[in-house]
Amino acid sequence: MAWLWFTNADETGFEWSARDLGNPWSSDSYQRIVLCTGSTPEGSSTAPSGIVDTVYPPIDSSGNHTPFRRIGGTAGNTYARNAYALTRSAGWWLVGWATITLPSPPNPRPDNSMYPSAKTVGVGINVTASEWNSFFTRINDFRRYKIPSQGNYGYTTVQSGNIIEAHLYRQAREAINAMSPPLSVPLSRGTGEIISASDINRLRDSLNSIT
Repeated sequence: MAWLWFTNADETGFEWSARDLGNPWSSDSYQRIVLCTGSTPEGSSTAPSGIVDTVYPPIDSSGNHTPFRRIGGTAGNTYARNAYALTRSAGWWLVGWATITLPSPPNPRPDNSMYPSAKTVGVGINVTASEWNSFFTRINDFRRYKIPSQGNYGYTTVQSGNIIEAHLYRQAREAINAMSPPLSVPLSRGTGEIISASDINRLRDSLNSIT
């Protein structure tokens, strides 16, 4: 039984072939095979509508497959197509139908985060609200790049005057850790524990290590 096969899909297109034809793929049996969006009655003398590609047979062949041919397309789009064969004597006949979705291009890697700016050990840590919110915005930029299926991490936005508490730190740590960064995240901190300069620096450096 003949069928239509799609393969080698990428962001720019795919390949197609008519397979297991009832007769050898040669001019003795076929005039041409078309890939199309429309249809026509079996045995009709009228070609199907919406023809997007046509392949012509060799003079002789021992095989019963058409060669693979490449068709252009748009990333993320789905294509449903029919293949019809025009035989030498019996009109147009359906070879098969198939559907394929071209992959979407990956998101580009975001630029490294510059925030929170490097903190010095032994000096009071000053992380501004804008720094922290900007940092989490960049974390979500990386999540869309690295794990797009999971989407943004729902973090708590801070305002000027808020203290960066342990639960906020843990949100950032968990959001980064889910991306399996090459440079591991710092240790978790609980309520009442000190968040050190090295913890803050490590969070940022861990995020920036993601490739």
